[in-house]
Amino acid sequence: MNFMWITLAIFLIVLICERFAERLGIDKWYRLSSIGWICFSVYWLSSFINYLNTDDYVNMLLTLMAAIFGLIVAVKIITNDKKYPWENITLWATISIMIIFPFYEIQSLRDFLMSTVANHTLFILSSVFNEAGEIVADTTIMLNGFPVSIVIGCTAIESIAFFAGLILCLNTPLRKKIIVLLIFSPVIYIANLFRNAFAIYAYGNQLFQFGIIGTVHESFFWAHNVIAKIYSFLIVAILAYLTFKIFPEFLTMIEDIINNFKKDADR
Repeated sequence: MNFMWITLAIFLIVLICERFAERLGIDKWYRLSSIGWICFSVYWLSSFINYLNTDDYVNMLLTLMAAIFGLIVAVKIITNDKKYPWENITLWATISIMIIFPFYEIQSLRDFLMSTVANHTLFILSSVFNEAGEIVADTTIMLNGFPVSIVIGCTAIESIAFFAGLILCLNTPLRKKIIVLLIFSPVIYIANLFRNAFAIYAYGNQLFQFGIIGTVHESFFWAHNVIAKIYSFLIVAILAYLTFKIFPEFLTMIEDIINNFKKDADR
């Protein structure tokens, strides 16, 4: 059972039918979205369990945090009398899921995206890193005999969806939001291509064979799981800062969330 599809369905029903429910006098309709957040939490908890069998400790931590976050939001929606900012956060998640999940669930879309990213990564590898890699399968790039597969997680679709949902959920003019998205999305995409190319370059040239892990995959581990992750977080941090500067509404939403938790702590 795909809990994320259930999450999306519940969120859409709640958001679309909210005004109709209010006209009928159902003023707590939005609280039904808490069910969606519980499903959201279950999905990320299952992802966390899957990551336990890997050495990707960053994603392991992120999926656990997402699961906990989903439960917290569900509780807040149930116990809090005010819809804001929880309704905006639900809209944020809904938009992000609507962008991401077609690429996860529709094979042709996923293959197209991964193939496009693989070809663009190969271009960066050649033009910037001066390395002649080659695509040996649909989305596998070979460099000096070391293959790296471009999977859906290497496409930056999650980051693009994250910022798209964040920006579009804010109470600010649509034109401004669209302009910022048209700038942010290609920046995220191109930054990700450099991330991919660096990991392939480092692995193909065995740059980080420190002898700690003791296999030929050690360079890939340090390049992909450590250096590239730090690079990604820096990009996200910079874009988040710019979002704060461009959209004061984002800062207001964060402050409201913090104040909400402070009120609960003071009780």
